[in-house]
Amino acid sequence: MTLEKILIAGFGGQGVLFLGRVIAESAIQEQNATLMTSYGPESRGGTSNCHVTISDEEIYPPIPNDQEGVIAFNPKSMDKFEHELKKNGLLLYNSSLIKIKPKRTNIKAVAVPFTEIAKKLGDEQVLNMVALGAYYELKKTINIDIVLNETLPKLLTGDKAAYIQINKEAIKAGIDYIKRNLFKQTETSAFYGCGQLLA
Repeated sequence: MTLEKILIAGFGGQGVLFLGRVIAESAIQEQNATLMTSYGPESRGGTSNCHVTISDEEIYPPIPNDQEGVIAFNPKSMDKFEHELKKNGLLLYNSSLIKIKPKRTNIKAVAVPFTEIAKKLGDEQVLNMVALGAYYELKKTINIDIVLNETLPKLLTGDKAAYIQINKEAIKAGIDYIKRNLFKQTETSAFYGCGQLLA
């Protein structure tokens, strides 16, 4: 059975739940997928996280620990959920806000400046789609054509349809960042746990 468990965490306003929904909605076009969400009472600034499980077989609750992937948008999220990664799991984190190294050395940790990249595109709110692009390029878990051509138009309708293009650009920016930097070795690199370096 092919099974991918992804935990996405940050604070309200970072698009954590939307990112989870995009991944789940896209995955379910070709596989089975579940989405479980958790968030505080605050619409912005409160904690927010979600679990996405993708499998080629039927998925039974509850969602287990030992995630294959964790996407962390802020320091508190990395500190709280890093331990849930299975050995050699992927920790993808927002180096624009997270300035400390992960504690564990038996995982693959990739630092990407989600917020900085999104700001350069002109809209900080698309940092979640930058993260999606980076995660896709690292894991290839979902079909990116479905994301771009089916899921985003499905979820962003009415007035929100105006944001489809910037979301696509953010996904591409995340993909391009990984392609440019994954094997780039510098003194400021931050790819830990598997012998490769990411600037």
